[in-house]
Amino acid sequence: MKEPELAIEVLNIDHLGIIAGIMDEMELEEEVNKKVGIKSREIVSPGQAMKAMILNGLGFLSAPLYLFEQFFVGKATEHLIGKGVLPSHLNDDRLESVFVSRLKEIKKQWTFEGVNVADSALYTADNISAMRELKWITRVPLSIKSAQIKILDIKPEQWEKSQISGYKIAEKESNYGEIKQRWLIIESEARKESSIQQVNKQVEKQKEKSEALLRKLYRQEFACQPDAKIAIERLSNSLKYHEIKDIEYFEKASYTKSGRPSKSTEINQKRSQVKGKLDL
Repeated sequence: MKEPELAIEVLNIDHLGIIAGIMDEMELEEEVNKKVGIKSREIVSPGQAMKAMILNGLGFLSAPLYLFEQFFVGKATEHLIGKGVLPSHLNDDRLESVFVSRLKEIKKQWTFEGVNVADSALYTADNISAMRELKWITRVPLSIKSAQIKILDIKPEQWEKSQISGYKIAEKESNYGEIKQRWLIIESEARKESSIQQVNKQVEKQKEKSEALLRKLYRQEFACQPDAKIAIERLSNSLKYHEIKDIEYFEKASYTKSGRPSKSTEINQKRSQVKGKLDL
């Protein structure tokens, strides 16, 4: 009887195996755990998290923190970092949950005045509130509504030329998370021009689609004018860059006899139609 074939899973370690081996010889993980301490429910210890961050940093890739887990997919994480450690355990939530408290611990050991620099994953109301005693610099995510409002609220006279050609800067104050902050908004003329061109292309592409939808609606017949009104308002609300104006409603009659109707031909029923024009 032929024995069943065993499934073989191949995982990479690349040059990271050498780096992990050096860290093991240095006993880096043990030293970090000794300094920081380990919580009983932690799957990944602080030392292992530090080890993972170093491996990621030396992985010849540049990616934001929320893609941290993806870096380890397909890699032998148990061999590199520790038994039972999977890529799913190495996510941005795990790294951030030890981050602010670790900064405070490091701050106690500093013998100089320092500033913490981090990417936008650090910027949450809870984190900046917890760091009120620390100095920090980070990028504010544009997913935050107050950031979007402040950018749109910049007046032309508030922009100042940067020392770097092609850039200008505007300064705003913020109290996000009930923490007073100084925000610097930087605009690149080249990036702005490129973005405008991309938007113009999108607008033109959407215009063609919207006009096609409007023509289709124009040919459609409705039982009554309220139905036609609902249809054109629904279409207008779905448009991203345009709105429909100069809306007109009219009736189309159908007759009991085919062919060109005479004055005496009876109307069978009336149907409503609608048309309008696209406007930015």
